Amino acid sequence: MIKKNKGRRRQTGLLHLLAVTAMLLFGAVSANAATGSEPVAHRGYTVNAPENTAQAYKDAAKAGFKYIECDVQESKDGSFFMMHDLTVDRTTNGKGKIQNKTDKQIKALRIDTGKGNPAKVVYRIPTLKETLEICKNKKMIPVIHLKGIKNYKKFDNLCRKYSFYSKLIYMTDAKSAKKLRQVNANAIIMGVNYGGEAVKKTIAAYSGTGVSLLNIYSGNLNSKGYADLKKHKNITGCAWFVNDLSWMYKCYKNGIKYFVTDTITPAKWEKYAAQKKAETVNGKLPTVSYKTYVQKIGWTAAVKNGKTSGTVGQAKQVEGILINLSNMPYAGSITYRVHMQGQGWMPWKTKGQNAGITGKNIRIEALQIKLTGELAKHYDIVYRAHTARNGWMAWTKNGGTAGTTGQSLRVEAIEIKLVRK
Repeated sequence: MIKKNKGRRRQTGLLHLLAVTAMLLFGAVSANAATGSEPVAHRGYTVNAPENTAQAYKDAAKAGFKYIECDVQESKDGSFFMMHDLTVDRTTNGKGKIQNKTDKQIKALRIDTGKGNPAKVVYRIPTLKETLEICKNKKMIPVIHLKGIKNYKKFDNLCRKYSFYSKLIYMTDAKSAKKLRQVNANAIIMGVNYGGEAVKKTIAAYSGTGVSLLNIYSGNLNSKGYADLKKHKNITGCAWFVNDLSWMYKCYKNGIKYFVTDTITPAKWEKYAAQKKAETVNGKLPTVSYKTYVQKIGWTAAVKNGKTSGTVGQAKQVEGILINLSNMPYAGSITYRVHMQGQGWMPWKTKGQNAGITGKNIRIEALQIKLTGELAKHYDIVYRAHTARNGWMAWTKNGGTAGTTGQSLRVEAIEIKLVRK
């Protein structure tokens, strides 16, 4: 009889974990319909207000964030306040650990980013209740990072009073995750991966906690990190400290769904993601490819997107240049010409045509490249030349001259790339 009860409990636990995972994947944690992903405001939106302040949380809502990441600590009196560090030294005009301070002492502190200067606007340390009220009124979901919490039941009971309770995300370490799971079997728990720690090792540490989200340090998101995460279908990836749109897009393309950011609003992210999607043709990005005819070598293999074509350090002249475009999302083409020894500027050529004279031992001394049509409205064509005596010269773009004229200096190599305006 006892054995049957144990088996039933194990079965219930398994079903419960599956239910939590299903809830996460099918609506408990919503994401933008266009990309299926969301930026998360790091300690609120801190462009104009200090971190973990009521104003930073309100600014996040105004900036369009659906999620805010915030940090909670427990006071000496057992109340909950929003503070990232274990001490108040860095962000306030006070000193010491927050867990050693009474509620009255904490409420008297002024957030001044630790500089000791009076602020034009007086910011105080918000309570957890104040934060939850803001989230309720602004229709945001808090991602609460538990720091130094002792009374998990009291903490969870406070959160339980709000309508978004079933969607609320608790972020914590593996030890606290186990304690929190004992208090709230249905909690959506996010694990944390820190710099220098393998994603595989972090996931193993949370074994048995029912973690369904993992906040991964962006520096650990390499091919190994992505591969380790993909092995665990029940864990959704989040990346922290992602303040670059191109890096955010790379994370997104590798399956990351949430991005903890200081600066990138949901609107900026969705616009960028839409542009990147529009730039692809059959899933491929726009490409400029090119090759050069080099003295004593002939035509080199084609390279693309900023790679070097030609030779460096061999004193060999380029005599011909051929450029192509592929996967272009807009109408238009590319046109180019070269300045040659004894010939001056040669006629303009279009993609796939040779600009130059090959096999006659006549050097190219400079080149100009332009985009045409709708393509030119969305992209710059950027290029540079490696010449005798000068080496690599400055980048130029959109019809500018790369190389030299009137100095009898050979072009030895070139690099060309497309850059979104």
